[in-house]
Amino acid sequence: MPRYLRNSRYNRIFLLIGVGALIFISFQLLSFKVLNSSAQQRARHTIDEIEDNDDDEVDDDSDLDELSQFDKRKMKAPEHLDPVVDVRGVNPDDIDLYRPNNDQMFTCLQSKKKIPFSDVNDDYCDCDDNTDEPGTSACDGKFYCKKQIPHQALIVLPSNRVNDGICDCCDGSDEWKKSPPPNGVIPANRAKLSVKYAPCEDLCDKMIQTNKEDEQIQKMGKRLQLPYIKAARNLPQKNEYGPDGVFYKLSLTCFNYKTKEYEYQVCPFQKITQDHFPGTAFNLGKVSTWSSRKNGRYLLRMEGGDTHLCPDGLGRMSVITFLCGLNDRVISLQENEKCVYGIKFSTPAAC
Repeated sequence: MPRYLRNSRYNRIFLLIGVGALIFISFQLLSFKVLNSSAQQRARHTIDEIEDNDDDEVDDDSDLDELSQFDKRKMKAPEHLDPVVDVRGVNPDDIDLYRPNNDQMFTCLQSKKKIPFSDVNDDYCDCDDNTDEPGTSACDGKFYCKKQIPHQALIVLPSNRVNDGICDCCDGSDEWKKSPPPNGVIPANRAKLSVKYAPCEDLCDKMIQTNKEDEQIQKMGKRLQLPYIKAARNLPQKNEYGPDGVFYKLSLTCFNYKTKEYEYQVCPFQKITQDHFPGTAFNLGKVSTWSSRKNGRYLLRMEGGDTHLCPDGLGRMSVITFLCGLNDRVISLQENEKCVYGIKFSTPAAC
């Protein structure tokens, strides 16, 4: 084959290879441009979504802040959940009268004068009728203990006993300052009573429990009364011995009672004696009269006892308090004052 034909053939082959390479490179450049544009669009779209989400989160936080503020306002406790205020010292039957009106004013119960409700129990008498100070000693009024014993009369005190250092209410609500009497001073009219000083204990539950036990004893004692009533059935003057002569049976027996110093013999309706061996025996009363025998309160006075060493020559005297019990016995005997003796006596006759 001639040389010039061979060279022409090689030239055509190189030309075709060059055109193919050019086409391939052009195609690659075009594909890269398209891919790059698509990638940019996706990236821009992603950035837009992120920005939108950020805006939404900011809005959500704002909403949460507003909700939080609302919740704070909602959760804030009102000053008074109920317009009826727990006013110290008020009669339980009158508690609804100690209600402020819409203007936070209190109406005095009797005079109808209106005063700011904040002046109630402020230790100053604003009402002419003193009804604005039920829980202090500022006015001449009455104080009702916060806790009351069920099925018993309301426990009510003169206002001058509030915060006097002595516990009068079983729950101690009359001594809300919790301050004892100055230098242990006891008011003269209560010096002879068994008293407890402030700060006070709440003894109401114990009293209620004791009352329940007393009720059970009362029921059992009632069933034991029949022999006492039968003993006085044919007695001409049985009323001298209590209702239906129920205490007559006690007059037929004497009961002994001992202390560290003395021996006593208690013979209801007959005599009471005190013996101190080897000293002289004294008669503490031999003439009986009833001081009380109503509503379950039975007090028998025994007068006309010995006068030796007694003031003004008066005879010794004893007072027997009959209490409901399941047997006949002397519970306690003590000299309450010079030549005057107090005796507590348990018996079914008093049930």
